[in-house]
Amino acid sequence: MLLDPEAGRTLPRCKVVVVWGENTLWEMAGAAWAVEKLYKEHEAVGQVGRVLEVVEMPGANHFVRSFNFSTALL
Repeated sequence: MLLDPEAGRTLPRCKVVVVWGENTLWEMAGAAWAVEKLYKEHEAVGQVGRVLEVVEMPGANHFVRSFNFSTALL
């Protein structure tokens, strides 16, 4: 859905945010980087349906909580 150009027609202002903590397992960081790389490759040729934002949370692990998305991502 993220890479499907047709997906952007439904809720066009909806974006995808990948949040990962810097103190998490290496697989989590690697997955976030892989998704971001794949997105950028498809974005370069105009094949994306949604906006992607990858956010690293300093000091957080993979159990992120008490995070105010409404203010932190502005």
